[in-house]
Amino acid sequence: MGTRDLYLSIPNISEGRRFEVIERIAKASEVSGASLLDVHSDGDHNRSVLTLAGTIDSLVTSTLQMTQEAVASIDLHSHEGVHPRIGAVDVIPFTTVPGRSNDLGQAIEAATITARRIWEELAVPCFLYELAALKRHAEALSLPQIRRNAFELLAPDFGDAPHPTAGATTVGARNSLVAYNVFLESEDESLARTIARRVRSSSGGLPGIRALGFYMTSRRQGQVSMNLIDPETTGIGAAYDAVAKEAKSLGVKISGAELVGTCARSALEGRVPESIGLTEPPRLLEDLLA
Repeated sequence: MGTRDLYLSIPNISEGRRFEVIERIAKASEVSGASLLDVHSDGDHNRSVLTLAGTIDSLVTSTLQMTQEAVASIDLHSHEGVHPRIGAVDVIPFTTVPGRSNDLGQAIEAATITARRIWEELAVPCFLYELAALKRHAEALSLPQIRRNAFELLAPDFGDAPHPTAGATTVGARNSLVAYNVFLESEDESLARTIARRVRSSSGGLPGIRALGFYMTSRRQGQVSMNLIDPETTGIGAAYDAVAKEAKSLGVKISGAELVGTCARSALEGRVPESIGLTEPPRLLEDLLA
């Protein structure tokens, strides 16, 4: 597999508790030319994030097979979890490998083909987001925009009404991001929400941070859940420091942190795991792809 041919697909499925279901879905992603690098599951979010690497054609096939199994296995009517979602397969981003010179145009085309086929073959309506949305919309619709407006102010790009059990899927092409969560030594969810509001870019926080505050029942702690959508500008180190600063101002301590899935080494900003709340080394894309 040549380096110029390598892309990533990172499906997020609305299942993080039934491990036999997660295993079946992960198994369904296995195709020639694609590799499953990582599966990260969370019971409180009731969500799993799969990281797939491969040629663009193999990733389309892999993602479709995984989606078919997920649609057959997940019923949103019985789904409970703190993470926002609109579908059994909630979001499927295609992206390049950080540091490689791949063309995002191929990721955009893969997203469009995948969304169309999910609707045609599985009857699950699909919204296009980020760069893929520009094929049909005047702006690169973000995931939060679609979640707020789906089926009310915004019609699917493929399909019509939600699937009766699987809802809808958002498929897109985007630049690399890092999903990173910080835990607080407090059961007060309002503290996590306040810190999330202060650090996210839409509220005047650091650039390139999307953040939400949750209560994690299994840990009996609050969580500041972040997507670092421009990790070259704001990486994990800067995000941790921002949360730590706000937590200190509110009189709450940080108990730890976690990386969701994988990240490029550069996103660590030279920090050792302990300095960013991690108790074990992060799963780095460079190591997994080697």
